[in-house]
Amino acid sequence: MADRTATTDPVEAREVLAGVWAASGGDPAALERVHIEGGGGAVYPTPFAIGTAAAASIGAATLAASELWRLRTGEAQPVTVDARHAAAAFRSERYLRVDGGRAPEAWSRISGFYRTAGDRVLQLHTNFPHHLERTLSLLEAPDDPDAVTAAVARWDAFALEEALAASACGN
Repeated sequence: MADRTATTDPVEAREVLAGVWAASGGDPAALERVHIEGGGGAVYPTPFAIGTAAAASIGAATLAASELWRLRTGEAQPVTVDARHAAAAFRSERYLRVDGGRAPEAWSRISGFYRTAGDRVLQLHTNFPHHLERTLSLLEAPDDPDAVTAAVARWDAFALEEALAASACGN
């Protein structure tokens, strides 16, 4: 049986970051300022490279911010990403506790996958109150999963996606 435990690998994360950075048109010289550390050991029980993906994507976002700073001020800043910390950030909602140790509800009961007309599947993200409000308004549905399921089923997937995007932009 194959090992199903993901680990963090700073070398692999750096290679992925370099590919993402190149694909986005970033200055290759900026990569010299990035240091990815940490890693090794089990992260999550999954065959997916979560630690690598986390470190590379956080590294790319941080490097982009560093590049904006450099362009504005002329000062180049180093970027350091701890691969294990990055992996933990990707599941941070699992570690959050409020009111003396209670885990908050991380997902809206409306967030999820829905089948549209034409038998396509669309994922709704309604975890922020304004996203939920706009989605329910567009669908003309109450805050009820069954009502949302019925409303989404009447839409063409592409038309609904476009309408949701337009409503998010205030159009």
